[in-house]
Amino acid sequence: MENSRIMNAEEMEQVRAQIRDFLGLAIGDEYAEHISNNNEFLYAVCEDIELTSGWETENIFGDADVRLALGRVLCDYIGIDY
Repeated sequence: MENSRIMNAEEMEQVRAQIRDFLGLAIGDEYAEHISNNNEFLYAVCEDIELTSGWETENIFGDADVRLALGRVLCDYIGIDY
């Protein structure tokens, strides 16, 4: 059964914080803050998470879902086919 619920503002802020934390470790806090504050990027990551099985069936997501969505969106942004 497909879930059509999109993330609410609180869930999106949780994703934003996770993006900032994950990227902060990889590229530094200043860059991570700038990227995480880009709403277009945030929406793309959230949309990708909404396609995961955990979200579709139970409205849950974890660190691995955010990391995978972040990687997929970054690949799309820089034009890498995966």
